[in-house]
Amino acid sequence: MADLIPPEAYLQPPVERAVAVSPSGDTLAWFDPSIGVLRSAPTDAPDRAKTLADLDDVPMGLWGLSSGWLVQSQVAPEGHTLARVDENGVVHPVASGPWLEVFAVRQDRVAFGVYRDRPGPGRTELRAPTDPDISEELVVYAKEPQLDVRVLDLATGRTTSVWSGRRLDRVSFDDELRPVAGERYGWTPQWFDGRRVFTRTSDTVVRIRPDGRTRQVATIWSGSDRVEVVRATPDRVDVFEPVGGRPALVSYGSGHARVVLQGPGPDLVAADVDADGVVHAVATADARRTWWIDDLAAKQAIDAMTEASAADVTKWWRAGARTFAWMWGPTEPSGLWVHEPETGTRRLLPSYGLWDAIAWRPTEAMSLTARDGLTLTAYLTRPDEVIAGPPPWPLVLTVHGGPWGVRDTYGWNPEHQRLADLGYAVMSVNYRGSGGFGQAFEDASARQWGLAMQDDLLDGVAWAIAQGVADPARLAITGSSYGGYATLQALTTAPDVFACGAAGLAPAVLFGPDRPEATDDTDSRDIPIGGHALRVAASPLTHVAALRRPLLVWNGELDEQVPIRSARRFAEEADARGARVTFVVYPEAHHRLNGRDERAQEVITARFLALCLGGRAEPWSSLGAAGGNLRVELGAEHLPGLATAAVGLTPSEIAR
Repeated sequence: MADLIPPEAYLQPPVERAVAVSPSGDTLAWFDPSIGVLRSAPTDAPDRAKTLADLDDVPMGLWGLSSGWLVQSQVAPEGHTLARVDENGVVHPVASGPWLEVFAVRQDRVAFGVYRDRPGPGRTELRAPTDPDISEELVVYAKEPQLDVRVLDLATGRTTSVWSGRRLDRVSFDDELRPVAGERYGWTPQWFDGRRVFTRTSDTVVRIRPDGRTRQVATIWSGSDRVEVVRATPDRVDVFEPVGGRPALVSYGSGHARVVLQGPGPDLVAADVDADGVVHAVATADARRTWWIDDLAAKQAIDAMTEASAADVTKWWRAGARTFAWMWGPTEPSGLWVHEPETGTRRLLPSYGLWDAIAWRPTEAMSLTARDGLTLTAYLTRPDEVIAGPPPWPLVLTVHGGPWGVRDTYGWNPEHQRLADLGYAVMSVNYRGSGGFGQAFEDASARQWGLAMQDDLLDGVAWAIAQGVADPARLAITGSSYGGYATLQALTTAPDVFACGAAGLAPAVLFGPDRPEATDDTDSRDIPIGGHALRVAASPLTHVAALRRPLLVWNGELDEQVPIRSARRFAEEADARGARVTFVVYPEAHHRLNGRDERAQEVITARFLALCLGGRAEPWSSLGAAGGNLRVELGAEHLPGLATAAVGLTPSEIAR
């Protein structure tokens, strides 16, 4: 039987910003992380690469110029730098700042913004002080950031200040690099342990007048829908925003707004609009990303690329006679592809070594019908029959968090690949409330926690059983945040469906002292869940007496979004009633595990699923190698080997 895929293979490969194409389309450049150099090669001969320059810092961005390459790097903890690398490999410093962002690049001109009073790279107030790997979702401002926007002509070295103020977070430019529109994020202050933290709650688009003054165009509260500048000219701003509950492309001219196009429900994720307001291409994201393109040559090129790969085109552009595209799929990392009329279609870059050597499992995108007739998008990854045998297979249902504004998408999914390699079929369902399917789909989740949202997940499993994919006696459910909640709710309200479940960072109690803001039936701050009575009924703790299948629960002790007391209360109550519950705590984790803790939890979850479903798993020695920081508060005896494996980790005490 094949060996398990090594853990390092699941590390996400370098993303598209580490590769660039020259404006002519004749030359490529990319950062080689294995030796820390910038490399370049002709587009028609990428194997004839040469080293351009040594780079001490990993590029955050790379752009093609007519006279070389523009590189943005992060120099922790000092901030960001911009540099131009010419055709001879000479590095020319351009600009630096504690927080710097490139907005637009045109030939040899670049527009960028320098922020003041904004946190430097890698700095947040809610960071584990000893752990550089932790990634926080909260942004901390000492005060509202000042933004200075500048345009630099690399040929002359002249820098011009084109806008300055405290009311914009991003700026959009026309073809002449004039600032004509901007985006402003609304930040709501909250207090945590005496510290003021800000969370993003709204998006606003404004037009920038020639005198630098701004005028509001559109605003929405953040969620699955968004407001975003697609194209801006001095006379017009084209914006993605929801209209009547459905995503739309809206053009704002002088004193008027016009809906240019509107999707039937799936998110509009990209559009190509010319200076006259004519739409030449648009992409929607339902089960997969779909492009409509009016340029016949470009359409034929994109069709050829998608036929040559199981990946989706995430973005594309023309350079000379060539058509380039970034593609992302289940069995390959993000890759740059090119189509040339003479030579056809081929993948150019990057090559990821270990990544390319692994036979990743294909993922199927499908549409299902819920019991009330609502159409749901789902993804299924089947295991290799050499590993798992013939179907029906044990199935793991993975539930995404959120729930609102978040969704599962088509493409390479490390959780799907990892579980398939262990011998399981893996399924994800975009239950009602998931983002990207229109406001009506999200609104269908109102007051449906534990009800129709839960039924959507069960209907997905029923489909897999009916198709002969899943063994009804070997089903598991897992997820974090809302996915953890759905796991607890499934095991307590449908206790005979799943053989076991693994829940992380899960809100087990939606009422009372664990959610003090939610005790009043008239409370309108969280209408999608409902008032007190609905919250009690939707809380897994209410149904804990029905739990009779093995359960693994984990939580970050510093989690301020879903405080640990909720999961701890559920685990202790279940344990007191004799349930087989194992409760793992990560003392330095917030509402997301850092890299080492996440790796440790993967080992524990795999061992738990193997005991429950009979799949493969790494040896317990891998837990120590992961280097995580954890303690087992309850139920180590339910997972043989855990107590011994956890000894030596920090902290090493096992409660029982």
